[in-house]
Amino acid sequence: MPYSEWSAKWTWVEANTTGASTQVEQIRGRVRQFTFGFQTGPGCTCTVQMQAAPESTGPWANLIAAATLSTSAYQVQQMAGPLAYLRPYVTAKTTGGLVIEGFGN
Repeated sequence: MPYSEWSAKWTWVEANTTGASTQVEQIRGRVRQFTFGFQTGPGCTCTVQMQAAPESTGPWANLIAAATLSTSAYQVQQMAGPLAYLRPYVTAKTTGGLVIEGFGN
């Protein structure tokens, strides 16, 4: 089965955010290798966990080690699939921006 390329971007600008993204990505049968980039802006600190589920409604499971970022930081994590649905879960985000980009093939 051939696999195509995939990309997604999640952005938070609200202060004091905790919880799952409402933007859920369906990737079943599309890609097997994933790279995630987590970037915080000035004044932003947070912990981010990528999650996967067999259905868009869950149940959700943590995939890789949580990324804990300080202000103006960037972290990259890679993993292999296959997976069905993806979303990020953010914990204790402070003021400032957070951007997560996901790529796969």
